[in-house]
Amino acid sequence: MQVSATPDPALIEACRKKDRAALETVFRAHLPTLERFVAHMVGPKADIEDLVQDTLVTAIAAFPGFRGDASVGSWLNGIAINVFRRHLRRPVERRSVPLDLVAASAEPVDPGASPDGIADGRRRVERIHAHLSAIGPERRIAFILHVIEGRPIEEIAQIVGASRMAVKSRIFWARRALMARVRRDPALRELAPREERS
Repeated sequence: MQVSATPDPALIEACRKKDRAALETVFRAHLPTLERFVAHMVGPKADIEDLVQDTLVTAIAAFPGFRGDASVGSWLNGIAINVFRRHLRRPVERRSVPLDLVAASAEPVDPGASPDGIADGRRRVERIHAHLSAIGPERRIAFILHVIEGRPIEEIAQIVGASRMAVKSRIFWARRALMARVRRDPALRELAPREERS
């Protein structure tokens, strides 16, 4: 059963009552987008599957209070952001897991690429996420939602519970910090816009 962007109110009501089949239908429809969003936030070294699972468990408990002011997808992203914030408060040694080469890139692998090209691309993604992880979580979340996920400012403001101006400011400072780090990284320097290179 497919779930549209605006699911059937009866299906949402069943989710509020923690009906297993309804929850599975709604979550299955949103799972690929949620997994991609979490992967963008935490990078290739994080335990994406555990964070997605934590998000869904939290959503099941919170569904009775879901008012429908936002789409289910935006609501799940808001929960994922809170799970991510908790994740960041854990000690680093409990956050890092071995690199999963399958999840190393949020972008599809070019089937014509050589093994060396694929490995280089994955190393590049890992380095970008290392630089992103040095940016404060509020700015990083806004940046990822807008630049990587392509979400509009208004939606981000609703997801993170901040004003439009605050979101714009976070994106600006995150972009500035990331570009400064990229310019200093010999392996990524060419990614910086020409006018931003020193």
